[in-house]
Amino acid sequence: MPYTEGYSSREVPFAEPGKRMQAAIPSTRQPGSRPAAAGDRLAGAVGILIVFLPVLATFLYVVSLSVEAPFVDDWDVFVPAFHHQAEGHLQWSDINAQHTESLIVFPLAASLILAKITGGRLLAITYLSYLFLCGALGVLFLFFRMLRLPGRWSVLWFLPASLLFLGWGQWEGLLWSTYLVNTMALFFILASLYCCTRVSRAPIFFPAAVACGWIASFSMASGLLVWFSGAVALVGAGTGKLRFEERLRLVAGWLIVGAVCVACFFFDIGPHPVPWPTGIHYVLANPGAAVRYALTYLGGPLASPSLALYAGIALVLLALPITFLALRKIGREGVAPGLLMALYVGTALIPLLDRRLGLGVGQASASRYVTAAALAPLGIYFCSLGLARTVPASRYLTAAMILLMAFGIVNSYQSGLIDGRRQWKERTACAAAIKDFRHIDSRRLVCAYPDPGVVFERAPLLQRDHLSLFAQ
Repeated sequence: MPYTEGYSSREVPFAEPGKRMQAAIPSTRQPGSRPAAAGDRLAGAVGILIVFLPVLATFLYVVSLSVEAPFVDDWDVFVPAFHHQAEGHLQWSDINAQHTESLIVFPLAASLILAKITGGRLLAITYLSYLFLCGALGVLFLFFRMLRLPGRWSVLWFLPASLLFLGWGQWEGLLWSTYLVNTMALFFILASLYCCTRVSRAPIFFPAAVACGWIASFSMASGLLVWFSGAVALVGAGTGKLRFEERLRLVAGWLIVGAVCVACFFFDIGPHPVPWPTGIHYVLANPGAAVRYALTYLGGPLASPSLALYAGIALVLLALPITFLALRKIGREGVAPGLLMALYVGTALIPLLDRRLGLGVGQASASRYVTAAALAPLGIYFCSLGLARTVPASRYLTAAMILLMAFGIVNSYQSGLIDGRRQWKERTACAAAIKDFRHIDSRRLVCAYPDPGVVFERAPLLQRDHLSLFAQ
């Protein structure tokens, strides 16, 4: 049988006998193929530039509205460690520090390195935090590419995700150096899950997933949840490529390493008492408030605080049929990453309710929660895109998701610009007050920390060591 690669079954078999061998030889020149390939590459490059334009826009937002001054948790997280480093008395306890319910080893280590280079400037940490946020967006793009959407301009379907994930509704996190704890954990959570989904490609992905999981776990307490989500990812990873025994060994190894990580975390962590009611018993005793809190949290990236509850309801109503359809086609349409993202947010809500429900439902719409909560609508959106090719009903669900996300995007940039400008004015005035802390009324320093005594105690350390806003 002649070699027929590159030719359709209609052309070669019916060629005349004298021309059959000539027809079977692949031609080295195919008119129009090179221009078409060049056009595809150009469209792909232009599309990628478009979908990542929010990276530049939000970077300009961060640069324009960030202020060099310690704010609230910065006084507890960074100032003491920076002082000890400047004085040459840095100890392991300065790095292996606890912040609320988290052990923040890796964010503090990264911050101390930056402090050594920049003279303790907190703006450098803010920029590093944004870099990790952009890295998380890059991993989301890798998840998106796993959908393998057809079409020269198919990459543009990622634009709503890029706009929503880097929206200015998360202004509090974008302009706050302590948010490095959140963005660093989020990046390594997503990186770990991505590696878990690719273990069948190369052996290196499994140790990479483990390393990212450890970094996430010791960046923020919610990073511990990656061990559960990663196990789910490994169960479905390599279906048809890895034998059942191979997958079983990977899952077992993952759970063992995860158990060691969790044990190390809880062995090292201390209690963190708070003045509001907490605990699973409080959540079960207030089921209505718990449901409203969860829905408000889910709707936070999609609407203003006053409408977040209704946006959360709309998201859940769309997520239910999309998730049902995605579970039926989980091995064929590249929807597994989207489901993993939604699963992570769902599991993260459990400890959040346990520790924060007592603050009230309104607290769920806080700006700093928007970044992680955005993974839920993005995961559902990715699932709907993957299903739209083969499930006609999913096309309507995808359109509805785009409309819901568009509403969230417009609100995010509008409200974020207003809030960011207001925050810039307040922090600029607060920075001036901190620099003049010896000569002003202590009540003016409430802008920097709820207890002005903390500022009076630690601002002299910054001044003596020439750190942060006292840097020369």
